[in-house]
Amino acid sequence: MLKNTSGKQEQAMGELQEIFEKSVNNPHDAAFKSAFKKLAVARVFFESYLPERIRRNIDFDSLEITDGSYVDEKLRDRHSDIVYKTKLKGADALLYILFEHQSTPDPMMVFRLLCYMVNIWKEWLDQNPGAKCLPLIFPAVLYHGRQKWNAPRTMGGMVRGSDEFSEYTPDFIYELYDLGEYPDEMLIPGGNTVLGTVLGTVLYLFKHMHDGEDFGRAFGRVTDLLREIRMRDESVFLHFLEWVLRYTYHARTEDESTVRGYIDRGMEKLGDENARRMAMTVAEQIERRGERRGETRGVSSLIFSQLLERFGTVSPELETKLRNADTDMLNRFGTSLFGFRKIHDAEKWWDDYGKEGNA
Repeated sequence: MLKNTSGKQEQAMGELQEIFEKSVNNPHDAAFKSAFKKLAVARVFFESYLPERIRRNIDFDSLEITDGSYVDEKLRDRHSDIVYKTKLKGADALLYILFEHQSTPDPMMVFRLLCYMVNIWKEWLDQNPGAKCLPLIFPAVLYHGRQKWNAPRTMGGMVRGSDEFSEYTPDFIYELYDLGEYPDEMLIPGGNTVLGTVLGTVLYLFKHMHDGEDFGRAFGRVTDLLREIRMRDESVFLHFLEWVLRYTYHARTEDESTVRGYIDRGMEKLGDENARRMAMTVAEQIERRGERRGETRGVSSLIFSQLLERFGTVSPELETKLRNADTDMLNRFGTSLFGFRKIHDAEKWWDDYGKEGNA
């Protein structure tokens, strides 16, 4: 069960605030990580959505989250993964569940998953140097984009050439959870439990976050789900209320006053003083962040223009780092900029700065 005592509430708020502010350009990944790194929520998802033939073989009592990420470092700003480790029932074997999140279709998804799987196996072999076999990995993708998922789900589906070579090509399939294919009523697992309602809230909001003018109706349904959570557990309610607020503020593309309108109406519908106070606190933090980001964005844009003028090109990875950096880091980078002879020097500076914490 998820528990948050009142003494820990402020710390928990700070943690969620940091997660979303660090992923300001990718709020969907921030929402995915902060929700599914709650082991209890992940367990309910797997128990509800994994294929029955897989689910019946898993010892969910041994489920745990592994440390770190297996996404290649250059892709980490744009992609996220969570890897869980568990045991199989009645067998001396390990199973890794590789859970990846997407808000847009990726035609190279199956290849990326293969790379992550190889990274998991390589790390496992480093930890078990005498091993003669490898653990199982179950790859899964949670998708909630505007369009239907249209990328190949097998390696064989994306490697081009004669069928005569198929037996020489590594092949596997990943499980796809395209939330757009699920009716709303199916997104809330049965059993009438608080964790089932929490998971339903998470999946429902993921599915409808891209809605247009109908988002107000969807947010009203989210408010109903939050009320059900509050009736069962106040501390869990407050934690996931904050998750809903931060995800909505960061992911919706309308002006802030429109988003604030959705939330104000929801809080009025909830009629909860603690919820109203939390909504005000989050709104004030978002407003201050917007002011700071406005100042930082100006510095970032100036440095980007100078790089483009000097070198003619800026890689997407470097551009993302510029957008995500704070003012102090940008000022340090700007001081060093005119000492760079080629764009590679700028990229190397950033890599060194990230590793050492100084220029």
